[in-house]
Amino acid sequence: MREIKFRVPVTKYETGEFVKFLYETLDCGCFAFNECMRDFPNTLVIGEEEQFTGQKDKNGREIYEGDIDKKYGPFFFQDGCIGLKCGEDFFSMSELFTMPFYIEIIGNIHENPDLLEK
Repeated sequence: MREIKFRVPVTKYETGEFVKFLYETLDCGCFAFNECMRDFPNTLVIGEEEQFTGQKDKNGREIYEGDIDKKYGPFFFQDGCIGLKCGEDFFSMSELFTMPFYIEIIGNIHENPDLLEK
C-alpha cells in the first residue's frame, strides 16, 4: 500500500522567499506536521500541501507534486491525479509507474524556480 504523506512549502512573509518544507504524515488517524507549530514564527507563511506520488526517481528520491524532472519538467496535479506533461500529453503517475528508472528529480518549483525557465 502506498504511504500517504504531504510536504508543505514555507516562505518568508515579507519577500515570499522559500525557507524550507514541513512534512505531514498520518499519525493516529490524522495528519500531523513533523515540527511543533506552537513555536512557528509569524514571519513565515505556510503554503499549500503537495502530495507524495508514492514513487521514487532513478536515484531513490521521493517524488512529490512540484518536483521537477530533468527531461519533462514539473510534476503537477491535473484531472484528479499527479503526473507530468510531455508536449501536449499528460502522463499520470500510474502511466509513469513503469518508468521510474527514467525519471530524475533535479529540484522543485520552490527552491529551483529557475529550472522552469528552460
